Amino acid sequence: IDGGLAEEPYTSVASMSGFIQTEPRAGAPATEQTEVWILFDDDNNYIAGPGSAACCEALLIGKRFGLDPTTMVDILNVSSGKNFSTELVMKEQIIDGKFSSGFALGLLAKDVRIASDLGEAMKVDAPLARLVKQRWADAREELGATRDNTEAFKAWDKSLP
Repeated sequence: IDGGLAEEPYTSVASMSGFIQTEPRAGAPATEQTEVWILFDDDNNYIAGPGSAACCEALLIGKRFGLDPTTMVDILNVSSGKNFSTELVMKEQIIDGKFSSGFALGLLAKDVRIASDLGEAMKVDAPLARLVKQRWADAREELGATRDNTEAFKAWDKSLP
C-alpha cells in the first residue's frame, strides 16, 4: 500500500472484495476480509511492458536487416503500430542511447509479473502475459532491477545470435 487507506486514491476508487478461498477449502468464503484496489498511472501498468518489448524487438529485427531505426519509428508512428513507446521512448531513450526514462527495470518487470500472475490466479489463459513476464524477468536478472527499463533493449540485443 502506498499511503493510508483513508487517503486518495483509496477513498475515491471502489475496492473489490467478497473473495473465495482456493485453499484449504476451494470455493468457500474467505476466512479473512480482503479488499483489493487495482490502481495504475502512466508509469505503472501491464500494457507498457508488452508494448515496449514488441517495439524493442522490432527495432532489433530491423537493425539486423539493415533498416534505419529512426525511420522505423517514424513509420510506426503514422501506422497502427503507434503507441507510448514509439511516441515517447524509442527515439529519445533507446535510439539516442540515453537509457534514462526514470523508471526502473525491476518495477516494470514487477508490474508485468503481477498482471501475469493475476491472470493465472483467475484461470485466464494468457500466454502473451507469461512470455512477456519472462522476457522482462530475464532482462532484470541480467542487468539488475535498479537499471532503467529502457536498458532491457541492451539485454535483448545481446540475446540474439
